[in-house]
Amino acid sequence: MTVRPHVPLERDDFWRWPAVTNLSSYKEWHHFIVTTDDLCLLINFSFANGALRLIVMGTAYGWTGVVEHHRWADAELRNGTELRVGGHRLSIADDRYELEVRTPEITLELVFRPRAQPMVAREHPIGGGRRLSWLICPLMAVDGWVDTTTTRHAVASAVGYHDHNWGSFDWGDDFVWEWGIVYPEDPRGDWAAVFSSLMNKARTLTTLEQVLVWHRGDNRLALANGDLEVETMGRRSVAHAWTLPPVMRLVAPGAYGDVPHHLRVHGQRGRDRLELDLDFVDHARLVVPSEREPLGVVSIHECIARGTLSAVVGGEQFGGAARGIFEMVRHG
Repeated sequence: MTVRPHVPLERDDFWRWPAVTNLSSYKEWHHFIVTTDDLCLLINFSFANGALRLIVMGTAYGWTGVVEHHRWADAELRNGTELRVGGHRLSIADDRYELEVRTPEITLELVFRPRAQPMVAREHPIGGGRRLSWLICPLMAVDGWVDTTTTRHAVASAVGYHDHNWGSFDWGDDFVWEWGIVYPEDPRGDWAAVFSSLMNKARTLTTLEQVLVWHRGDNRLALANGDLEVETMGRRSVAHAWTLPPVMRLVAPGAYGDVPHHLRVHGQRGRDRLELDLDFVDHARLVVPSEREPLGVVSIHECIARGTLSAVVGGEQFGGAARGIFEMVRHG
């Protein structure tokens, strides 16, 4: 894997699928998160199996969301950086992302601007000969507005996150991931951390475990595998977890989804160190059909966490009260 600092957004963060010659199993998505005092919202534009999909899900006073599917032929893509489909728009410019979404459940107009240096990781093996690339914008300032069916939320200098992922795999392949962004409770905070763990389906083998830490806009620390001690405790019940699409609760009603109550991470490299302590306080799940097992499903749990982060890098200490948004993939 090569990880390098990012150049202007539109040079690297463009849709790859129009240039892919073999689209079998190819998947690509742009994922955005915005949080305010009373709102946590996830927006995902994706391409797979020759179609485009929009997922919007979030919670203010309870979870809500929508999944829409659109034909590739109905989309308009300009220069790989401006996508329009079904009344929605994702535009990637040199220094910002502009999103417009129009659904019966949620309408929004948001602008995301990076507050920290993005990073690109290319062609990382995820198991079974599959590889995945990604771009991370770990800390962003978000402005605009979000309308739900009951409330309009003004968004001003809110905390945001973006990642862009592309590669070939099937849902149901022998891998899962746990991926999370951690950022300050205070939206004026100047640090962020990204946690990721790639494992086999049984979670008996870890192919990559890492924490990347940014401070004052720069990536200051990268911890991986032997640098880290990761401990999870307890399990959250998902018997009443809000599920998208709602009909998939009939297919995957399970009482538990193996989502932990608590995550603790200790990391150290030389004199640099990190302590992360999080409680998972809420979550919902997106359930998709397995592409490997005719009756199987894959559950993608979107989890909200609260806790603390403490880091010492280059002799400088930073951190404090933290929020986190984590994604945990489980089979069945």
